[in-house]
Amino acid sequence: MACAARPGRAAQLPGADGPACRRGGRGEVPAEPFRIDWHARPSPDAPPFPTYPADMVGILPRGWLAGRIAVVGTVLVGVDQHRTPLSVAGLSTPGVEIQAHALAQILDGRTSRDLSDGWMVALVLALSAAGVALAAAGWPVWLLVPASLLGLLALWAAALALFAQGGPLVAMMAPSAAWLGGIAAMTAHLSLKERADRRSLMQLFANHVSQPVAEEIWRERATFLAGGRPRPQELTATVFFSDIEGFTTVCEALEPEPLILWLEGYLDAMVRVVAAHDGIVLRFIGDAILAVFGAPVARTTQAEIDADAERAVRCAVQMGRELRELNKRWQAEGLPAIGIRVGIHTGPLVAGSLGGLRHMEYSLLGDTANTAARLEALGKTVDMRSSPHCRIVIGEPTWTALRGTVAGLPVGEMALKGKRKAVRAWLVLDREGEEVRPAAEAGE
Repeated sequence: MACAARPGRAAQLPGADGPACRRGGRGEVPAEPFRIDWHARPSPDAPPFPTYPADMVGILPRGWLAGRIAVVGTVLVGVDQHRTPLSVAGLSTPGVEIQAHALAQILDGRTSRDLSDGWMVALVLALSAAGVALAAAGWPVWLLVPASLLGLLALWAAALALFAQGGPLVAMMAPSAAWLGGIAAMTAHLSLKERADRRSLMQLFANHVSQPVAEEIWRERATFLAGGRPRPQELTATVFFSDIEGFTTVCEALEPEPLILWLEGYLDAMVRVVAAHDGIVLRFIGDAILAVFGAPVARTTQAEIDADAERAVRCAVQMGRELRELNKRWQAEGLPAIGIRVGIHTGPLVAGSLGGLRHMEYSLLGDTANTAARLEALGKTVDMRSSPHCRIVIGEPTWTALRGTVAGLPVGEMALKGKRKAVRAWLVLDREGEEVRPAAEAGE
C-alpha cells in the first residue's frame, strides 16, 4: 500500500526532526510512494503501537507520551477501515493505524522486507516441483484434490506464521499459482499419457474382450505396458484356434456380398462367446479365429492357468451349441450350415506387440500357439465329433488342467506337422448337448 502524504508531513513536525530525520539521512521523507513495512513493532511479541481510548489520554502519566508522536483517529466499524496483511479473520485495519505504520517507517528509515527476487524465484520453482511430484504420485482425483487444497492452506498458514514472527511478508499469489500449476500440469500430462496408453491398448484388444477383462488389462497395465505398447513377456496361457469346415465350398456357393454378410454374422456370434468366457480374440485369419486365455496379464499361479484352460474349453463347447441355432436360422434363409474345428493347447509362450504406429498387433510366439493350430488341423482326421457341429481337440496340458470337469476321449499320441515329439491329444465331448455321433452320421 502506498502511504499518504499525511505521515510525511507528520515526520517533518517539530520533535520529529532529530538526527534520524535529517535530509539525506535515516528518516528522509520519500518523494515517491513506497510499500509499507507492517512490522513496526519493538519486538516480535509486542503490538506495533500502544493504543489508548481518546477519553483516557488525560489520565495517562505525562512520561508516556513525552517525546513521541501521537496519531489520533477514529476506530469505528465501517468507517475508514481497510484490508491489509494485518487483517485477521476478516477484520479490517483502521486508517489511523495504517498512518502510524507509515509514519514509524519513515522515521526509522526502514524499507519493506519483502523476499528478494532470487528467493521468490527459488520458492516458486520449489513449489512447482512439489506440485508436480504430488500429482506424479498417481493418487486418485478424490484424494489429489483435498491434498492439493490442504497443501495450499499449509503454504498460506506458513507465510502468516512467518510474518507474525517478524519475518518478511511473502506475496503468496505466485507461489500458490506455482503449486496449483505444477499439480495441474502434471495431472494433464498423466491424463494425456493415460489416454494414449488406453488408445494403444484398445487398438489391440477393443471389441474382442469382455468388460471384466478390459478392466483387468487397464488395471494391470503397468505390469506389461512399456512405451505405450505391450512389452514382450514370457507367460503361460491357453491358445485357442478355430476354423470352419468346408469353408471353400461355402465360398463357391455364395456371391461375394452374401458371403461377407454371412461370415460377419458367424464371426460376430463367435467373438461374443469368446468374450463371455474372458478370452481375447487376437485376429481373424480368413474364417479362422485366433484367441488367447491368460494374456496379456500374466498368470502367477497354477490355479489361474488351469482356470484359463477350462474357460477356453467351455468356450469351444458353447461355440458348438451356438452353431446349432445359427445353422437352423441359416438353413431357413437358404444359407449353408457349417461345422467348426477347434484346437486348444496350454503352455509357455512369448507375447508382445509387433508392428509400427500404422499397424500393430498383439502376437503370440512359440510352440504353444503352433501346437494349437496343429491340433485344429488334426481334427480333420478325427472321426468323432464333440457335438453335432463342432470338433474340439486339445493337448495333454489342457486336458490335465481340466481335472475331469469336462468329458473327453483320448485321440492318442500323434505326430503333428512341424513337431519333433508326438503330442497326446484329446477330443472334448459335450455331454449336455445332443448325442455324440460319428462324423459320417452328422452329415459330413
